[in-house]
Amino acid sequence: MRNVQNRVVLVQNAIYPVSGKSLTIRINDDPSGVNLFDDQANNLPKREYVVKTLRFDDVLPILIARNVKTAMIKIDIEASESFMCESGSKIFEEINIPYIMMEWHGIRSKYQERYQFIIDFFSARGYVATDQSCKDLRIKDWLRNWPGNVFWLKRNYPRQLLCANAKQPQ
Repeated sequence: MRNVQNRVVLVQNAIYPVSGKSLTIRINDDPSGVNLFDDQANNLPKREYVVKTLRFDDVLPILIARNVKTAMIKIDIEASESFMCESGSKIFEEINIPYIMMEWHGIRSKYQERYQFIIDFFSARGYVATDQSCKDLRIKDWLRNWPGNVFWLKRNYPRQLLCANAKQPQ
């Protein structure tokens, strides 16, 4: 992707089901590196930061103001991807989002309800899960056999526009 610097919006908040809450982000040594905690300490060590939360739908006015009609999402929020789904239904209704690249954590077994929510959210909106080569993934295999990165593609969007050497499924 090139020349996107004027089309990217960085928001210094944590996506969460509730806006305006203070959460502590702890940077640690586990593979994900960052965790959100629902508490706020007064004396934070160097590797902890307090952030304000926002709902993903809170970003919609920014997208509308910038006249965004279509968007692609790359999301990696350390096992909190379900919060984007839980708090972003209006964005998915208003903005055409044909492609979502999502890190699919190895810790999904710990947060099975969150990951099942993600699958249900995207399936209900007509998305299909694929691997990096655009090969469809079997929904029933999500817990154990899906790769580290999952690509959610809108089923009715021309796949050849999103995938190299892809043919539209019949």
